[in-house]
Amino acid sequence: MEKTDLTSTNCNKYLSKQVKNLNKSLSKGERERDKGIIKMLLNHLDIFAEQWHSKPIIFSESEIQKLIKAVHGKDIGGLKEVAEKTIIYGEQYPQGYLLSCIKNLPEIKEDD
Repeated sequence: MEKTDLTSTNCNKYLSKQVKNLNKSLSKGERERDKGIIKMLLNHLDIFAEQWHSKPIIFSESEIQKLIKAVHGKDIGGLKEVAEKTIIYGEQYPQGYLLSCIKNLPEIKEDD
């Protein structure tokens, strides 16, 4: 019997080493960049919802602000995959599932 790796589908696991202080204030440029990233992410969510014949996910303004804060400093290369996983696996509270997935993305590696 082959053991399957479920870590790729469980975004709810809290990884404290990867979660930055979300209260850190951002510069205007950083905030605008992060808003743009979240806007692209929400567009991907809509596309995947349509492809999977699911209802679009609606976000409140406060949920969007949490997403913007969470995406700061993260490696965003996996966001498209996170969007699709949210549509597939985030049935009960997709907004919270997506936020957890973003928090668990790896940090951007800074060159020393």
